[in-house]
Amino acid sequence: MMSLGRTFRRSVLRFFSQYLLILLLLTFFAMPPDQLRAEEEFSSHFSGGEQSLLIKLKQAPDPGPLGPPLHSLLSLHYEVIRMSRLLSPLPEGARVAAKSQLRRSAGLDRWILVDYATDASLEDIVSDLQGLDQIERVEADLERSGLGCGKELPPNDPLYSSQWHLMPVAEGGVGALGAWGLFSGTDQSTVAVLDTGVDANHPDLTGRVLPGHDFVNDDTDAQDDQGHGTFVAGVIGASGHNGTDIAGLHWRARILPIKILSSTGAGVVSDSVQGIVLAADRGASIINMSYGGAHSLAEEDAIAYATDLGCLAVGAAGNHGVEGILYPAALTTVIAVGATDRNGNRARSLGTGASNFGSELELMAPGEGILGLKVGGGTVYYSGTSAAAPVVAGIAALLREVTPGLSPSGVRAVLRGTAADQLGLSQEDLAGFDVHHGFGLIQAEAALRSVLSLDLSIRGDLKPSGQGEVLVSGVPGACFALVRDTHPGSLELRGETLGIEGPTSPGFRVLHRLSSDPLASSGPLVVPFEVPANAQPGDRVLLQAGMSLPDGTIVLSGVIHFAVDG
Repeated sequence: MMSLGRTFRRSVLRFFSQYLLILLLLTFFAMPPDQLRAEEEFSSHFSGGEQSLLIKLKQAPDPGPLGPPLHSLLSLHYEVIRMSRLLSPLPEGARVAAKSQLRRSAGLDRWILVDYATDASLEDIVSDLQGLDQIERVEADLERSGLGCGKELPPNDPLYSSQWHLMPVAEGGVGALGAWGLFSGTDQSTVAVLDTGVDANHPDLTGRVLPGHDFVNDDTDAQDDQGHGTFVAGVIGASGHNGTDIAGLHWRARILPIKILSSTGAGVVSDSVQGIVLAADRGASIINMSYGGAHSLAEEDAIAYATDLGCLAVGAAGNHGVEGILYPAALTTVIAVGATDRNGNRARSLGTGASNFGSELELMAPGEGILGLKVGGGTVYYSGTSAAAPVVAGIAALLREVTPGLSPSGVRAVLRGTAADQLGLSQEDLAGFDVHHGFGLIQAEAALRSVLSLDLSIRGDLKPSGQGEVLVSGVPGACFALVRDTHPGSLELRGETLGIEGPTSPGFRVLHRLSSDPLASSGPLVVPFEVPANAQPGDRVLLQAGMSLPDGTIVLSGVIHFAVDG
């Protein structure tokens, strides 16, 4: 009996030793080599005879636990170890009914996560399962990896002057200083950081990191255990003008940390999907995704849902210098961001290669030697498209806050229309859109000015009941970028009779409306106005100008104040 017990214990120890060795070997061989083609970068998550699959059913399963009929269906060819809904159903109630409907519209309620015990190839499993009438789609629970986690440089000088990516376009930067002169953000913006977590105790993020979620360990502690997520959060929203470390693009944004990448910088699509949906449900205006891999329809459905809720998704293009943007950045609903160096060229020194390129690329941002925040305090440098994406996310957060009525597609139009073009190598950065630089290098000040300023000048007798006129000039790169770009709208000047400024200022009615691109065809526009008869000397009166988009949204583009003469 003693010998039998000893033999059993030896067998158990031998089994666990072999299992641990297999895990270590799989971890080693899963590390990406220095050079990979984009479409080969990530394979399915496969480990020791177990295969994790995402399955989309043709019809949503009944509410409640997944029952025996579904288990029997999925067990026809292979042994099911476990299965679960990819997303937990929302609770009942009118407040969530709209989100439930959007989830159904995106097909998210039909995705389930199934683990099989099998050594069969992925191709055979997909072929067998997709032959079942009840199944619409089968895909591996693909790996996701942070894009730039491996390129860490020691901090140099944790000061604003060391953040070259914030400098003017002439120095390769995004013109942040001029943008902050217009608007530096309030605490009304929420940016979701889907990454390795965020250090909520970092002094430059204190009080602005919201309670998040850790999908890797399935708990609510989204503390960063790798560093990449805290770096990204710092580029987006490190407190500005506070005498500590660095300045983020948006000085006061609330950061929603969602951990989908482990301490090794790796993750899977199922966690990404759940993280995207959670970010949308929590009201994030921007979702930053500095990770990538192969195409996943489940991830595409999740981003469609988030977009319908008004979220703008930003993704990293990839760091392997190949033609082919990684997913989810390559999706049409995501801003795909490439990386530039200090000279405005497509970045080449990103650890594993250069910035990826392709027809899905939308914008470029500085991504080589970017200074961000470090777990535990202080700063750190990273390079990669994962460093460029949060630059765009921070600027987009500023833009969304000053134009709350502007849709995600409208924000993208502004960013594209104000990007700096033809800064890179002449053979790559062509006029207009090109596959190496997209629409160009994002510009913070130009983007904000495009929706905050018009070239308005006042003429006339500024006395009670006096007549005057407003001369509106067409300034390239101002708000008319929206008119000329992919979202044609109307320029509106409001107020036949001006209003006296104050808490009870009367509303303004539309006096003149122009469609198409009036300034390109007819020159400056002159609009008459009348000073209110009850105005007193010294009163301040105001005129508003706005941009009307095709969906009827009015974007406040300019306000001009002037005093009434005596």
